[in-house]
Amino acid sequence: MWPEDSFTIRSINYPKLYVELNSDFDQENESVSNISIQTAKSSFDKRDGTIGVKMRAQFGFDNEDGAYLQQEDVPFWLDAQVEVIFGFSSENDEVSEEEIETWIENHSLRVIYPYLREAVSSLASKSGLDDVILPIIKL
Repeated sequence: MWPEDSFTIRSINYPKLYVELNSDFDQENESVSNISIQTAKSSFDKRDGTIGVKMRAQFGFDNEDGAYLQQEDVPFWLDAQVEVIFGFSSENDEVSEEEIETWIENHSLRVIYPYLREAVSSLASKSGLDDVILPIIKL
């Protein structure tokens, strides 16, 4: 592979942190809502040696035709997104673009998920919601 110091985290951003309590929520009519997790990545930018990866968690939303609609019978809606810019540099250009893409596919979510997990927990806790914690998962 390549030396560990050729890989860095350039930035960590939280472009979306949203929670709203449902004042019309009726526990007797509560529906089941899943936590949805989505990921996306940019292409490798050869000019500055970076690639961006996003991870998003949502609770209380339905995805219909690409539009995220709020479910009615949930106690709250939550949407958190983390974006990490990874940088890759090699003194003698021994790292190929394919190796970088492979590293991103195999390892980036392991790096990002703890940040998303903490953001969801913190956002929910600050809103007075108890025990909203993404599970620990093996990626």
